[in-house]
Amino acid sequence: MNKEKIRIVFTQLWQMALETDDEPAEDDDFFDCGGNSYKAFFIMTNLPEEYKGLLEMDDFYDYETFSGILNRMAEKSAQV
Repeated sequence: MNKEKIRIVFTQLWQMALETDDEPAEDDDFFDCGGNSYKAFFIMTNLPEEYKGLLEMDDFYDYETFSGILNRMAEKSAQV
């Protein structure tokens, strides 16, 4: 999967979950931006079918920033 396509999808879901129109900065921390486990679950369950399995709840806690989570998703997609 293409990292740029993953970025587009993840950006849209990030914005919806955090109720913002702002583009996320690479170092934006999910939880500092108002994220919580419910919003993380929202993102995970609203991923398109081809991206399911690229994101787990632990990823939000282990990687926290926009770029950290995005890079983790890209890393997982390369393993598929």
